[in-house]
Amino acid sequence: MNATESLSAFISGMRLDDIPQEVLQKSKWSVIDNLGVMLAGYSQLGDKIVDITDELGGRPVSTIIGAGRKTSPHLAALANGTLSHALDYDDLNESMGGHPSGPVLAAILAVGEMMKTSGEELLLAYILGVEAETKIGRCLIETLYRTGWHPTAILGILGATAACCKLLGLDTEKTLMALGIAGSFASGLKQNFGTLTKPLHVGQTAKNGVMAALLARKGWIADRNILEGQFGYCNLFCGPGNYDLKDMPASLGSPWEIIDPGIKLKKYPCCGSIHPLLEAVFSLPGDALPQPNSIRRVHCRVHPSKQHILIHPQPTNGLAAKFSLEYCLAAALTDGYLNLAHFNDETVNKARFDDLLKRIHAETDPSLPEWGAGVRIETSDDRILNCECLELKGIETTAGLREKFFDCAAPVLGEEKTGRTFDTLQHFERIGNLSNVIGLLA
Repeated sequence: MNATESLSAFISGMRLDDIPQEVLQKSKWSVIDNLGVMLAGYSQLGDKIVDITDELGGRPVSTIIGAGRKTSPHLAALANGTLSHALDYDDLNESMGGHPSGPVLAAILAVGEMMKTSGEELLLAYILGVEAETKIGRCLIETLYRTGWHPTAILGILGATAACCKLLGLDTEKTLMALGIAGSFASGLKQNFGTLTKPLHVGQTAKNGVMAALLARKGWIADRNILEGQFGYCNLFCGPGNYDLKDMPASLGSPWEIIDPGIKLKKYPCCGSIHPLLEAVFSLPGDALPQPNSIRRVHCRVHPSKQHILIHPQPTNGLAAKFSLEYCLAAALTDGYLNLAHFNDETVNKARFDDLLKRIHAETDPSLPEWGAGVRIETSDDRILNCECLELKGIETTAGLREKFFDCAAPVLGEEKTGRTFDTLQHFERIGNLSNVIGLLA
């Protein structure tokens, strides 16, 4: 079997009993985290998303998270995928160099509600979708990112399609066809980072994953060699010789990507490439952090692959601020924390951080590991504070997950309902019909 056939057989053949309990538990955390992030996205883009889906029309089948409004499954996937990435607060995976949950979860929420699927079935589909996009990502990510493709979109279409195929119960042959269709749907450009089109990439990816699986279910035909073909997915996105698929089939589920290298649940609502810098600063004892007016200069070092966080030194809106190393550090050093409130347009334009922002400078340093960062703070009384973080970290406790979920969901649901919803989602595997929990998320 070629790589595409092996992936299709893996997806269609995997059963819930084959999934280790640790993988199920980790996947549940990721689902809870991403549902919270969708609700936070609704606070910012909800009205626009509802207006667009209303104009496009649709049948009232699947729910737009936050709104409680129903539309056709592919349009619900478009809406919820966009909401999941609206604030750049969704999780991260190093193998795919992007955000694994948004494309997959948005797609299977829509199909799962249509199919009245159970919580366990949805978790299985989620795990397989993430496994597909990330294991292919391992083979392609270095070239993809360097050439300007948005990996979350380019790889996410394969994950979303794989997960939908599992929920729909497609056999190996129809899953193979769905992946072939999905290959022609893949798109997303890094040039649109810092704009509303970046989260739209995720919505479009989720929508197309639903479409590819539904088309295959109806007997639509595609090429059988979409990954490895001469004019296929890998050659066209990376160029011949710039990827290697030979080890991908054996790597599926061995180890499970959710465990190694894992999915990082974001602590901070900004680009993940900035997180090691924030971790470095926050590693300093609280009493060691200087007052902003006493900081003479902040010098930062990041790996050359993180150039995209150096292009917005003086952001003028919340979206650009999420990709601004200078703004995020200025806000963190001023307030001692960083949360969603720092990234609305009004806060960014108040100029509260402007003076410190101009004293923050950054450069690339190839000697650092890819997710490494160093910070040197010089103060007016001639103190020098050095700190660093050499890895990507994430939320690791239930308390941390709950705190983030409340920050995201309470403005939409209210405190009482947010608490009730979080408690219910912690037992996601016990849900008999997905519709019963979707109603809580509005």
